[in-house]
Amino acid sequence: MAVIPRHVTAPPILNRLREATREAHERLEARLDLLAVLARPEARAGVAARFLAHHRAEEVDLAPWLAPVQGLEFRERLRADGIARDLAELGGQEAAVAPPHPPTSLGEALGRFYVVEGSTLGGRVIAKALHARGEDLRGLSFFDPYGRLAGDRWQGLVAILNAYSDGGDAVGEQMTLGALDGFALAEARLVPPETPVGEARA
Repeated sequence: MAVIPRHVTAPPILNRLREATREAHERLEARLDLLAVLARPEARAGVAARFLAHHRAEEVDLAPWLAPVQGLEFRERLRADGIARDLAELGGQEAAVAPPHPPTSLGEALGRFYVVEGSTLGGRVIAKALHARGEDLRGLSFFDPYGRLAGDRWQGLVAILNAYSDGGDAVGEQMTLGALDGFALAEARLVPPETPVGEARA
């Protein structure tokens, strides 16, 4: 999910979150199979609609906890409006926003946001792969919302995760629970119903 320069040692909290969520992360990628789905233009509006519903829900749930965090620039990281523009360009209709599922602590909120922001790095990989195959990227700008700022934004989040994890193991546990919850929510909202592992559907 994250790309850390070789000469930089990843902070313990990042390694902890990666290890704890590895299985959930791999399952989500297998079930979404975005490279295969996005190669079919008729499927893109459905993908964008599901991503929009997910991000609108996450932004509402996480804002009370994360908007006040100094240095996070939570408002500048909001992505739902950009996805809505992509969806309109694709001619799709917005889906209903998922029911509220608020975190119960700042640690959980940060863990959930680790999943949300980590998707920007994976999205860049997907966008580059589609471009390399000569695919039209119209309506898919939400996969690379930060452009050249992606690395800086990610490192900024990692620094905040590291700083807050210094509060003790209880905070690290909250972040881990939040990250696992974040992947579970993403899977429930982004994967079409009845899609088994390894099979993508529009």
